[in-house]
Amino acid sequence: MTGLSPRGHCRRPAGVLGALAVAGVLVIAGTATGAAASPQPVSGAQDLYGVACPTATSCTAVGQNVDGETVSVTDGTPDVAQEVSGTFQLWGVACPDASPCVAVGVNTTDQGMVVAVTGGNPGDPRAVSGNVTLTGVACPGSGTCEAVGWDTSGYGDILPISGGAPGTPVEVDGVGQLFGVACSGAGTCEAAGDNSAGGVVVTIGSGTAGVPHWVPGTESLTAVACPTADTCVAVGLDTASNEAVVVPISDGAPGTAQAIPGVEALYGIACPSAGTCEAVGESISGGVVLPITNGIAASPQAVSGSVDLRGIACPAEATCDAVGSATPPGGGATDGVLVTITPTGATPTPTATPSPTAAATTTASAGATASPSSSAVATSSPTPRGAAGGHSGGGTPIGLIVLLLVVAAAVLAGGGIWLVRRRATGGNAGG
Repeated sequence: MTGLSPRGHCRRPAGVLGALAVAGVLVIAGTATGAAASPQPVSGAQDLYGVACPTATSCTAVGQNVDGETVSVTDGTPDVAQEVSGTFQLWGVACPDASPCVAVGVNTTDQGMVVAVTGGNPGDPRAVSGNVTLTGVACPGSGTCEAVGWDTSGYGDILPISGGAPGTPVEVDGVGQLFGVACSGAGTCEAAGDNSAGGVVVTIGSGTAGVPHWVPGTESLTAVACPTADTCVAVGLDTASNEAVVVPISDGAPGTAQAIPGVEALYGIACPSAGTCEAVGESISGGVVLPITNGIAASPQAVSGSVDLRGIACPAEATCDAVGSATPPGGGATDGVLVTITPTGATPTPTATPSPTAAATTTASAGATASPSSSAVATSSPTPRGAAGGHSGGGTPIGLIVLLLVVAAAVLAGGGIWLVRRRATGGNAGG
């Protein structure tokens, strides 16, 4: 999925979470997922925003340099970027089966543009009627796609695309901007964006938008992916807390927003299997990968270098490709990058332990953070509180800065488990 930054948000140092000593509790521990390789520079690319994969070995990325650009990726290796004359930025791309991929973006006058990409080679851009910025696209069927964005009248828009040809944009009442879209089945898609109240999700059926659902605890939802026909996961940010958010969606209805401390924003998400998703974004320290299992966020994983990740796609269950940009050590213009991610799909296993102090010692020695937390695991809309490490400078590995989430209470009764975990510091970004 794509990753457009909806609004500027202030950076702040990631807070260090303290430990709360409680005796005799249940600790959730698990192997960190979403391992990322070092970023690969993409020749000729300045910024990459979206990526999609038509086969298990090939992907197409989009972004910008002087013009909009496309990049062919084969077996995780990017080719030289190709400029798309007549476009300024390409924000999103979708690849319906063996059909040509469809990329969307804008030209220099903010007019929406649609570009067919065949075998990694872009065709001539097609202009969209009206002043519509297009930021995301998904294809529920071969040759049929839905693009999303917004117009100069202040409305979110959906745009049908058939055979690579754009139709007429349709304004969505109650929505200011739409950034991402994913299709869970033939003719049914979910779009993510915002309005004056905060983040919203909208179901699109056969080209018609439903009633938008506002999600408390979010400012904007930037991307969405649908691992099954009736479940999706949206990601975004909440600038009130300066934390990223994850929102599970079931049958078009959003659940409670899950705040991700230490991560400022999430811009892209993809799901390599029915229960596993990987989201990408940024923290104060650089790029991050966030594993999500069955709608529950685990601990974020840092990506080396000054990298911002904006989009991700998974050509196979064991491989995902993320794209973004990297800032050179001396500053200056950014360079487009591709990062290969290996989702492990490990499910955290509850383990009884005599005290959280002992668990903390074991976790710290392994260089891992405690995995997903929840304000009430037994509820249908859990509110996990993930944690992210940061780099303290002087060559200190990120894994040594342990941000510990502690279990407050556990009651085992009749085989049922009630588990509550809290952050040791204040702050709440939703739910």
